[in-house]
Amino acid sequence: MKSKLSLPVLAALLIATSAMAQEPGKKPGPDFEKYNAMRIAFITERLDLTPEEAEKFWPVYNEFQDRKGQIMKERIENEKYFMDHQDNISEEESARILVKQMELSKKENALDLEYHNKFLEVLSAKKTMKLYLAERHFKSFLLRQIRGDGHRGGRDVPPGK
Repeated sequence: MKSKLSLPVLAALLIATSAMAQEPGKKPGPDFEKYNAMRIAFITERLDLTPEEAEKFWPVYNEFQDRKGQIMKERIENEKYFMDHQDNISEEESARILVKQMELSKKENALDLEYHNKFLEVLSAKKTMKLYLAERHFKSFLLRQIRGDGHRGGRDVPPGK
């Protein structure tokens, strides 16, 4: 990332931080907060959001992430149930678990489409596409960090524009 944060990046950080602080009962740990701040700065920089765009975009994006997180939680619980009981589970119950996984996939796809349209209400098509690419690049960056090969090319930042 650039050594200086631009006004839109700072605005997005402030908006996202205040939105996170307002969630009652949620106490994210330091790693989550660090990840979230990095993600916000990264996406804001990649999208080159104006303060006005950031103000409209981040509430929509945060809502999307929350709803997507709920689906992911259900998927993980479903998979964990299967893993914990796989030695004693019937074919019928295995089939129900598979059906639930497919239903969750459909639910996730519907959510992606719903928020794709919401993103287009607050961002241009070009910036919406940049969002999808930025998310993918940021995930790749995090995976490299976890594997320990995140210092590609001597830079500890996600891939460039």
